[in-house]
Amino acid sequence: MTDRNETELRKGIEDIQDSQVECRRHDASPFSRVQLEEAHRQIASTLRKLHGVVQTLSQKENPSRYKSQITLAKRRIEAFGIADELILRELKDAK
Repeated sequence: MTDRNETELRKGIEDIQDSQVECRRHDASPFSRVQLEEAHRQIASTLRKLHGVVQTLSQKENPSRYKSQITLAKRRIEAFGIADELILRELKDAK
């Protein structure tokens, strides 16, 4: 690795570390508690519906026929679960 590449790499690492410090300093959420609680309720509702979709499609006569829909619903469950966890963390930190 040349000196120039090494210098650029170190600078990039320092920039990343600086941005992480900035993120940790940013304590105020851009969302109100009411907005976060409503988002949590909506996500919980959507998750219940998606679980129902997976269950219904899995119990069909030929569930392999619905494989792509089942996969999509499961991926959405995972994504909404992550979003909900982040919202709950934000609500906990806001106390």
